[in-house]
Amino acid sequence: DLTCEAISTLSGEKYYYEVKEYYENLNREKEEKQEELSNALRETNHQINAEIDLINRSRIQSARTNERFERIARSVANWKIRKYEIAEEGINLQFDFEELESHSQIFVDVNFDEEPIWNTIKGIATLGLLTRSQLNDVKARIKGMEEAFQYEKEQAEAENMRWNLVLQSVQAVRNDFDYFIRFYCDLLGELDYALDLLRQELCQHDLFFFSTERTILDPNLLPERHLRCLMACDKMARILCAMSKRKYITVSERGLLSIERDTKAVITYRNKFVDPLKQSMAS
Repeated sequence: DLTCEAISTLSGEKYYYEVKEYYENLNREKEEKQEELSNALRETNHQINAEIDLINRSRIQSARTNERFERIARSVANWKIRKYEIAEEGINLQFDFEELESHSQIFVDVNFDEEPIWNTIKGIATLGLLTRSQLNDVKARIKGMEEAFQYEKEQAEAENMRWNLVLQSVQAVRNDFDYFIRFYCDLLGELDYALDLLRQELCQHDLFFFSTERTILDPNLLPERHLRCLMACDKMARILCAMSKRKYITVSERGLLSIERDTKAVITYRNKFVDPLKQSMAS
């Protein structure tokens, strides 16, 4: 056993298996990390596409709600709201990892697994100098692959982080779409009720008043609150039109900048217009 160990050390075989273990550990770590990062990106991709689908549905709901506003507001004016038929498509994210060189490619000059006798003779004849020199070259190549993998891993993690920020942004846009549409629908319900009351009041005070769908009512006859409700509906129609025509996903290096800009615009709609409108209508 001692003789075998001495031969293994002298020939460079022992060093070969150390370098081989280094390579196999790197290969295993790369495969595990690649699977982990790919699964994370795939899950983020799935969630983003689900949010895009919900935003597309919100666009359709916004258009239908605006059509409802046109029908209701026809009693006081001929409102025409521009329609935007935009539907964003899902995205397909992936990160392409470089494959490690195979074992046979790395250990082409010295391979104790495939050519044990030849490499043992070569190692003993040169007192291990040749095999160790060859294995040092192999180890340096593996070290280079390890550094490339670390850089690649950092890039993939940064990519995952970037798309997670995109996911958070589109989730915020979808939530605001829902919030705005609910508020808009509440306003439309109140406006519809207010106009019905106005028609009834006009009928009671004017026996010759006859209301049809084409009858134009004077909006100045509405109570101040309901007049504000009409103006609020107009504002919400404009906001939802502006939101509907935006595209929130851009698969490019500027994709994150695009979603950040559009998300800030939606935040502005909420903070500057919708929330103050809601507060004023609640008072």
